[in-house]
Amino acid sequence: MIAVLGVSGLIGSYLTAYLLANTDEPIVATFHTSPVTKDSFRAFYQKLRNFYPEHFPEDFENLESKLSLTSLDILDETDLEDFFVDFVEVYNATGYVNVSGYEKDKMKRINHIGTKNIVNAALKAKVSKFLHVSSVAVFKRNSNEKVNETIPAELPTFDSAYGSTKYMGEMEVWRGIAEGLPAVIINPVVVLGIGNYHNSSLKIFSTVKKGLRYYPVGSISTINALDVARLSLQLINNLDKSEGNRYILCQTNATYKNFIQQIANLIKAKVPAKPLHPSFNYWIGLAAKIYSLFTQKPPFITKKMADIAARTIHYDTQKINSLFPNFDYISLDQTLNDITLDFNTQKQ
Repeated sequence: MIAVLGVSGLIGSYLTAYLLANTDEPIVATFHTSPVTKDSFRAFYQKLRNFYPEHFPEDFENLESKLSLTSLDILDETDLEDFFVDFVEVYNATGYVNVSGYEKDKMKRINHIGTKNIVNAALKAKVSKFLHVSSVAVFKRNSNEKVNETIPAELPTFDSAYGSTKYMGEMEVWRGIAEGLPAVIINPVVVLGIGNYHNSSLKIFSTVKKGLRYYPVGSISTINALDVARLSLQLINNLDKSEGNRYILCQTNATYKNFIQQIANLIKAKVPAKPLHPSFNYWIGLAAKIYSLFTQKPPFITKKMADIAARTIHYDTQKINSLFPNFDYISLDQTLNDITLDFNTQKQ
């Protein structure tokens, strides 16, 4: 049996759908605070099948009996140990993202302590195959430098609380590997796909729709969520080669200017024409903080977020591409076109 932890997230939902369509094993997909029903997942699966029929050849009705959806609290060690008893293959796509830096305690509980509990349960249950979804946020990322999977001798300087908590979670997986867990780690860049356009990376669509006057001067790296799912299965199926390694998953390095302007053109929104100079980052962060004090909502941007968006960062994909040299990535153009078709059908 296969377990996918975190089906309510973007990567977890794509992983569950792709594994359902491309493996023979029964799948149990878990959620916690955001329930996923069979009806909602059926609608999601059928959308994916409409966009990518070659990857989802079967109707959901033919596969439904293989899928179970259940609630699981990764902070409850006893429940985790009981849950893991029956599984041979586990994909951990749990995580909590708040790039503004707020809710640090929640990120630590889910990204670090939750992962620690999952690794301990997997070790106790003697899971045969384990894949952990980490992030490129765990790496030291300097402007105009190419980032690769090399583990530095010293602790990296993190851009965000999210990065530091995902790093600590990844360290728990490395500890598990040292203790005998057959595991592989993926570090995806910004993941794009159809989903909730008010959460995570997809929020950029609703933000651009409202209208932007400026664009960041840095770069953004992206990959289609379906490619993350496809590569995850390939890594698990080739664990004899991938075990004990981590892989950066990235399809495109693009400038924010081109990325945002392309989205604006596709969804027929105002195209931002002015660059956001880094010298304004302090004042942008301050204004957002003042706005937050009055509204009692987390700031929509911080100085650190603006600083990151001003960097030009490139990711080295040689390691994953050497392992799977014939992998056919979904282009950014196709990804944005597909998302636009779905976005335009949603109530914003």
